[in-house]
Amino acid sequence: SRTGLAVLAVLATHDEPVAHAQVAREAGLSPQTASTALRHLEDAGIVTGSLPRAQRPGPGVRWSLNRAELDKVLVDLEHGLASRNLRS
Repeated sequence: SRTGLAVLAVLATHDEPVAHAQVAREAGLSPQTASTALRHLEDAGIVTGSLPRAQRPGPGVRWSLNRAELDKVLVDLEHGLASRNLRS
């Protein structure tokens, strides 16, 4: 989704984990929308929170990009697109 891509773009520009509020602000999203996107990206393994979900106190979690997992997703996407083009 565009929201997820906006969150990924923010995280990709930082070498250190980023606070939830900063992710929302830099992505131009409401805090709730950023939270939803981060949760979906975390479920996919693409981002990582600084604490396990069960231990999170709320918006104090800092987020980072799981670059290795993102690379895998991008390779899978590239292969899927290439095989789709071969069938066309």
